[in-house]
Amino acid sequence: MGEIYVVFSRTHTRIGGMIRFFTRYQFNHVALSADSSLRRLCSFARYRAHSPFRGGFAIEAPCSYCDGCRDTYIRIYRVPDPQGEYCAALERYARECGHYIYNLFSAAFSIFRLRVRIPESSTCLDFAADILRKEGVYSIRALEREIGGTLVYEGSMRDYLTAQGVPIERDERFFEPVPRPTAIAEACVAVMMLIDHAIL
Repeated sequence: MGEIYVVFSRTHTRIGGMIRFFTRYQFNHVALSADSSLRRLCSFARYRAHSPFRGGFAIEAPCSYCDGCRDTYIRIYRVPDPQGEYCAALERYARECGHYIYNLFSAAFSIFRLRVRIPESSTCLDFAADILRKEGVYSIRALEREIGGTLVYEGSMRDYLTAQGVPIERDERFFEPVPRPTAIAEACVAVMMLIDHAIL
């Protein structure tokens, strides 16, 4: 029988901290993996650590959760996928990854329990909820409560990867510095792309 792994995490970003503050919940990010090693984590996320508004569908390197001496607290659930439909959906997103952008508007309104639907865009929460067919879920807390999987791990991402034999190597491209003017320009482009998707 197939299965999919749902990974809830507490990331070290300012936006992540704001999400946790407003939602009063310990996790602010969710990703999906078709394999227990988490070598390939699928989600909607930023493409570079220092450019928070430029993002979309991403296949995240698990080591991006462990920068230098930092670690990330995670919780992993194993969810049955007997027909393979969840994993097939992940593969479909991976094949078409260039079409999907990050939905900044939905992320902003999520603290009010609202989802802003814009074609070919999503957030980590909306993406996971759609893949797992939990469309009525409006918070990470609710998604964790509704997925109905088996809790298989809770604790350090670094310790989990080490136990799985996954090398923890710094993703230099993900963590490379981004000048402030570049980050601002990328944020403006991201907003314009979202508006463009919304009116098409």
